[in-house]
Amino acid sequence: MEPGESAPSVGPVEVAHERAPGASPTFFHGALAGVAVAAVVAQAWLAVQLEPLRGAYKDMGTAGLPFALKSWWLYGVPAAGVVLVAALVAVRPRQLAVYALGAAILVGAAIATWHFAYAPLWELAGNIQE
Repeated sequence: MEPGESAPSVGPVEVAHERAPGASPTFFHGALAGVAVAAVVAQAWLAVQLEPLRGAYKDMGTAGLPFALKSWWLYGVPAAGVVLVAALVAVRPRQLAVYALGAAILVGAAIATWHFAYAPLWELAGNIQE
């Protein structure tokens, strides 16, 4: 090939693109992933906000902390949530139920953290008589 000459052109090429059977991720997949992310953020916020409550339980001299105030729960649940959301985003499963289950577990964990952290205080308050 001499300088100034161009290579012979190639005709149009058809690219075969096969999709796996099943529906591709939809708006609902993304919405449920967003709910899961919001639950992880809520759980991380609870970990910060409930830290002073741990000291209050220790000052009251209760036998032990509720499981929702233990370090493994307060910091482990958000960490596990980040891993779950990252797996959902990386793998992108086609089943909507996978996203729904992950979001439900993370929302349930955040609600359980809040409820069980305050449950002993509510029980104590119910025992106070005038």
